[in-house]
Amino acid sequence: MNRWQKTAVFNILVIFFSLSFTIGAVTAIGITIGFSKASPGMGFLGFLGLLGLRPLLFRKDKSKVSFDERDLLISRKAVTLGFTASYLFFVFACMGCWWYARADGMMDVRVLPLIMVGGYIAAVLTGSASLLIMYGRGSKEGHHE
Repeated sequence: MNRWQKTAVFNILVIFFSLSFTIGAVTAIGITIGFSKASPGMGFLGFLGLLGLRPLLFRKDKSKVSFDERDLLISRKAVTLGFTASYLFFVFACMGCWWYARADGMMDVRVLPLIMVGGYIAAVLTGSASLLIMYGRGSKEGHHE
């Protein structure tokens, strides 16, 4: 498994655990004191900050070739797919807000940061998953570590 694959697995795990803790906390708070007061459970999204540790955890080994043309092509496709997913998320989120607020024209302002976080999660999750899928479709021969 090369450095890019390790980074992709790390991204997926951090996002999975962040969302799991967030959903669990919001559900637990919502059941006990009401969903209108469950917003403190969103604090578990702060674990997404662990994604910023990627450069420290997965440093480039200067003694090895870090990537070749195939790795560069896979990385570009994964980033393109990630940003496409992010754009689609923003489109659907904006249209969802418009549909929800069309009756009275009012939208809760606390939704806007969640749209930003959702777009980021869509980009990173889709990019990481597509990177792992594209590496899995290639042959194992000639694969460098």
